[in-house]
Amino acid sequence: MSDQPGLVSCCSANYFAQQNSRGFTLLELLVSLTIISILLLSALPGMSHLLNKNEADSSISTVFRAWQHARSLAATRSQRVLLCGSDDGLHCKKQWKDQLILFVDNNNNYQPDNDETLQRYEFNHSRGNLQTRVGFGKNYVIIDPLGKAPLTGSFLLCNPDEPSLERKISWNMAGRLYLTGNHSHHKGNSTIHCPS
Repeated sequence: MSDQPGLVSCCSANYFAQQNSRGFTLLELLVSLTIISILLLSALPGMSHLLNKNEADSSISTVFRAWQHARSLAATRSQRVLLCGSDDGLHCKKQWKDQLILFVDNNNNYQPDNDETLQRYEFNHSRGNLQTRVGFGKNYVIIDPLGKAPLTGSFLLCNPDEPSLERKISWNMAGRLYLTGNHSHHKGNSTIHCPS
């Protein structure tokens, strides 16, 4: 004990009582963790929707970027450019779900060759898939030097888990893209029907 009044020794009972009054009790900590857990669990469905929406927006952006690059390349080189789907990044396939490839088709064989300009655009969609419908069942889109597309068609971004996030990008013969979404309130936009 200290001989001076008002001073508390480091080993007195009052010193330990003052030091222990700063923390949480075990019960307070458990209640706080329970509340945080409930809040996080209630936010998970909203987080899943947000991830799906970001993924759909990213895929749409990739299609628009590839299309604009194809039109620009066709105009600057005064050559036709092909845009097609691919699963390996080297050959045009009927499926468009993994990658888009863009190339100048010098020999008109509708496939990218070693000497032709090639650009790949990859999709990162684990929940949805990209499908295409090109006139006459073609598996490629031709962009001529004027930026026009001789055949009309559309890209369908399908998401079986969330149909409200399905999108349709159509193009006309002038080479212009138009975006349509499900549950749209705009006049003239039709509901998208993705094949099962």
